Amino acid sequence: GKNAVIADTQGGETDIKTGKGDDTVVANADNATTKIDAGAGDNKVAVVANQSAVDVQTGKGNDTVVADTTKSSTQIDAGSGNNVVDVASQSSTTDIKAQDGNNTVNDNNKDSLSTVNLGNGGNTVTEKNNNAITTVNTGDGNNDVKEQNSSSDTIVKAGDGNNTVATQTQGGSNLTTVGDGNNTIQQNGQNALNIAVAKDGDNTIQQGGQNNINVAKTGDGDNQVTEDGNNNHIAVQDQDGNNTVNVLGHNQDAKVIEGNGNDTITLDGHNNNITASVGNGQDTFNLGGHNNKATIQGGQGDDKYVVSGDNNVFTINGQGTNETLLLQGGQSNWQQSTQNNQTYYFNADTNTKVFYTGIQNVIYA
Repeated sequence: GKNAVIADTQGGETDIKTGKGDDTVVANADNATTKIDAGAGDNKVAVVANQSAVDVQTGKGNDTVVADTTKSSTQIDAGSGNNVVDVASQSSTTDIKAQDGNNTVNDNNKDSLSTVNLGNGGNTVTEKNNNAITTVNTGDGNNDVKEQNSSSDTIVKAGDGNNTVATQTQGGSNLTTVGDGNNTIQQNGQNALNIAVAKDGDNTIQQGGQNNINVAKTGDGDNQVTEDGNNNHIAVQDQDGNNTVNVLGHNQDAKVIEGNGNDTITLDGHNNNITASVGNGQDTFNLGGHNNKATIQGGQGDDKYVVSGDNNVFTINGQGTNETLLLQGGQSNWQQSTQNNQTYYFNADTNTKVFYTGIQNVIYA
C-alpha cells in the first residue's frame, strides 16, 4: 500500500520496513541507528542524521532519497529504476548505490568520504566536494558526471558508452577513466593533478587550468586532445588513429606521443615548450605562436611541418622520404645557415629559427 512513516530516534535504534507500494518515510536520527527498507515502488525517503548510522534500501521503482548527515555513516541502496538521490554530508561517510536505470545523484560533501556506485543506464552525477575523498563508478551507458572539488581527491570511472565527465579541481587530484565509446572529458582547476584515460573510440579530452599536472591517454580512434591553460605540465599519449592534439595557452611544458595514423599537432600561444613524436602516417605539424619551442620527431610517412609566429625555435627531425617544410612569411625573409653543424632557417623579421634534418621539400607561403 501507500504507507507514510515518520520516525524520530535519539540515542536508540529504529528499524522501518514497508512492503510493496509508493511509500513515504521521514526519519530523524540523533546519536542513533536507523534502518529503512522501503521495498518495491516509487518511494520517497528523507533522512536527517547527526552522529548516527543510517541504512536506506529501496526496491525496484523510481525512488527519491534525500539525506542530510553530520558526523554520520550513511548507506543508500536505491535498487533499479530511475532513482534520484540527493545527499549533503559534513564530516561523514556516505555510500550510495543504485542498480540499472537512469539514476540522478547529487552529492555535496565537506570533510567527508563518499562512494557512488551506479549500474548501467544514462546516469547523471553531480558532486561538490570540499576537503573530501570521492569515488564515482557508473556502468555502461551515456553517463554525465560533473565534479567541483576544493582540496579534494576524486576518482571517476564510467563504463562503455558516450560518457561526458567534467571536473573542476582546486588543490586536489582527479582520475577519470571511461570505457569504449565517443567520450568527452573536461578537466580544469588549479594546483591539481588531472589524469584522463579513455579507451577506444572518437574521444574528446579538454584540459586546462593553471599550475596543474595534466595527463591524457586515449585508445585507438580519431581522438582530439586540447591543452589550453597556464603554467601546466602536460603528457599526452594517443594510440593508433587520426588524432588531433592542440597545445595552446602559455608557459606550458608538453610531451606528446602519437601512434600510427594521420595525426595533426598544433602549437600556439606563447612561452610554450613541446616535445612530440609520431608513428607511421601522413602527419601535419602546425608550429606557431610567440616565443615557443618545439622538438619534433616525425614518423615513417610524408609529414608536413608548417612554421609561423615569432621569436620561436623549432627543431624538426623528419623520417620519411617526402617530408615537406612550409615556411610562412615569404622566401625573401628566410635565410639558410649553419650552427654547430646543424642546418637551419632564420627569419630576421620574426626572429624565428627552424633547425631541421630529413627534409626533402622546402616551400614558402
